[in-house]
Parts: sequence; structure tokens; C-alpha cells
Amino acid sequence: MRTPFGATTFNDEKATRKTIEFTLNPQQVDMFKSLDSWAVDYLVKHSERIFKKKLNTQEIQGMYKSPMSQKEDFKPHVRCKINTSGLSPVNCWTNTMKGVNCQRI
Repeated sequence: MRTPFGATTFNDEKATRKTIEFTLNPQQVDMFKSLDSWAVDYLVKHSERIFKKKLNTQEIQGMYKSPMSQKEDFKPHVRCKINTSGLSPVNCWTNTMKGVNCQRI
């Protein structure tokens, strides 16, 4: 996974909760498609317990939002929220597995 922009906030540079997007390679896209398929099947099978009513595949697909998205000609990506400080700050490493200070993200 790669992040083209790093972690960002909208108009608040002091914010400690940031958004980060990761672009996906073809293998990762396939993995997320498999995850989506599994999630929809699981939700259909357990819809009475989870939603308190029986739902079919089309109804679940209408409610389901994949963690992966792709817009126009951009590469598929996953958008995440991270905390850079506070109770549960994110841990960061370089590509050589060296720990780094995430405050610089």
C-alpha cells in the first residue's frame, strides 16, 4: 500500500485525528472484493439477528458500503482515520521497519 498524500486534515493543522488514503495494487483490490463478497453473504445469512428482519442479497447490497472506493480514472483506494496522539495513537514505521514519530505525518 502507498499513500499519495500522507495524513491530512481539512483546514485544521492542529487536529490529531487525520484522514489517510492508501492506493491499492491489483492483488489488494482482489482481496477487498473478496472481503465485500464475504461480508454481503454473511449479512444476508445473519440478517435476522443483526437487523431484526430477513433481508435478501439485493437489500444488503443496497445498504453495504465497501471500504474500497474508486472514482473516475483514479486508482482504487482505502480511506482510514488515524489518531496521531491521545489515548490510542497510531504507530508508524518506515519501509525498513524503523519506528518513526507519527506527529510528522
